[in-house]
Amino acid sequence: MNMIINKMKVQIMKTKSLILISFLTIIMLTSSLFAATEQWSNDLGVGTVFDLLVDGNGGCALVVTLPAGMTVLWFDKKGNKLYEKVVTGTAAITAVSKKNMVYQLRTSETIQVQVDNKGRETTIADSAYDINSKNFMGTPILSTGDKKGFIVYKQNKSTGLITLIRYSYK
Repeated sequence: MNMIINKMKVQIMKTKSLILISFLTIIMLTSSLFAATEQWSNDLGVGTVFDLLVDGNGGCALVVTLPAGMTVLWFDKKGNKLYEKVVTGTAAITAVSKKNMVYQLRTSETIQVQVDNKGRETTIADSAYDINSKNFMGTPILSTGDKKGFIVYKQNKSTGLITLIRYSYK
């Protein structure tokens, strides 16, 4: 009888151990499912991010100072570069969507430049307009998240290289 009871105790212990191992495995798997996942990244060069605005679809537009000068960049949801232009003066992103990007450019006058996703530029305002002077005080304006994820940049402390990274929330 003692032998049967001991076998039952051993069986119960094995069952509890299996349940515990199964439970811990499920916890580990589900916690990794909800971690942010890198979707794409791009090395931008050595410089400083001045302005960053997401398009709500996984892409973004930004203004960065690089050795070539102040540069306006636009990336789609896959990280493909849609637009790159070194500008004279100061620039800030006014608006961005998956089909259009608008940036403000200040030289001796202020203009708004609309760019479509084929890279075609149209000036939409002349010096009589100052639609959005949000970022000309030297304070970066960063809007980096949307409903599916977020965009961040990191700068290598030893080289100064800036990397732009898109993460999904999953």
